[in-house]
Amino acid sequence: MRADAATEAAQRAENAALNARCAANPREAANCAARLRRTPRDEKERLLFKSALLNHVALVRLLLADGLSPNTTLSELGNSTPMHSAAREGGIDVVRLLLEAGADANSCNCVGNTPLAEAIATGELACACELIPHTNPRIFNVTGNNVLHDSIICNHLEIFKLLMPCFVHNVDVRTVKPRPPCDPDGPYNFTPLHTACQGGHHAMVKALLAAGASRTAHNSNSFSCLHAAAQEGHLACVTMLIGRPENQKMSPAEIDARDVQGRTPLILAAQCGHRYCCAALLAAGADPSAVTPEGHTALDIAKHCHPGNQELIELLECCGGGPAPLLCAGCGASDKRLRVCSACGSASFCSAACMAQFWPVHKAECKSIQAARRTRRRLAAASSKLIRLRCSRHRFRCIVVNYTTQAAR
Repeated sequence: MRADAATEAAQRAENAALNARCAANPREAANCAARLRRTPRDEKERLLFKSALLNHVALVRLLLADGLSPNTTLSELGNSTPMHSAAREGGIDVVRLLLEAGADANSCNCVGNTPLAEAIATGELACACELIPHTNPRIFNVTGNNVLHDSIICNHLEIFKLLMPCFVHNVDVRTVKPRPPCDPDGPYNFTPLHTACQGGHHAMVKALLAAGASRTAHNSNSFSCLHAAAQEGHLACVTMLIGRPENQKMSPAEIDARDVQGRTPLILAAQCGHRYCCAALLAAGADPSAVTPEGHTALDIAKHCHPGNQELIELLECCGGGPAPLLCAGCGASDKRLRVCSACGSASFCSAACMAQFWPVHKAECKSIQAARRTRRRLAAASSKLIRLRCSRHRFRCIVVNYTTQAAR
């Protein structure tokens, strides 16, 4: 293993030195071009991808001049093109060269990602800027997402802002049904606002609402933006969706919308133990007496799932006859403008002084919420790796079938 790593490192260093010599010395470039003419095509293709990956623009230029297509694909790399590799690793010089050479920015790899989607996945802002004018942003990958959804999922605000003008006439663009190797029976029809609320990305939620995104949009499981924000405990997103008491944006009927399992946002917030979200929903007119198909209210669920959370239970008990105010988590004030905790997004405070005073109490809850979110992200990453592994196995089976067919001939 170590020997292979050392060999790979030595090969990279050799290619980097060769690229630098070719860029600086025309005679060295001519000698390299002569050697390339005697090199087998499959070796040149592999060198093209390695050079694109490492932003070795001089070598890529020589390989293209030798006759390789900028749209060359390799099955062992998931039908990626050199531009996929360059965009993913931030090789801006190679991306520009490939575009000049006529590379197709809309080419998709085995999971349906364009080079722009690859740049977004790794947060390569410069490559994304270069690719956006050349890419169709409405291409959907196997998960059913397009690049706007991807920028929100990856929480790349700057790329999100660059993409927003592409969707000015369709800010509620929805995800499509997933394709194998993803679960084709999984939920879909998520809008960008839905995705932003699920991730708790407050700045994106604010921008999408300002652009006219629908607050009441729901996915194929009737799971709304408010359901997503309440379930994840993103108080700032809940507040932005429903508006403030003096300027409420959603009706009580919209606030009490049910998903396919008959759950309201209040029931989900209670189930997950998000007291401040429950308070905000109750203040906006959420019905505490709403029941699930099994006949359980939000209070019943809170007592079952969080028997030790007396503050949540008392909140739901006292609100049986009327709405509860949105309270400052420090002093309990309800008549001041509240600001959400930037670390967890699940508690609000009326001032920095109040937050500092209450921090010793809120600290444990804040860290617990952040740890739970990190766990969910790790699980999502593990799921993504599993999808890539399935793709690799599928490619291997295709290669075996092709080889068997050719051998039979």
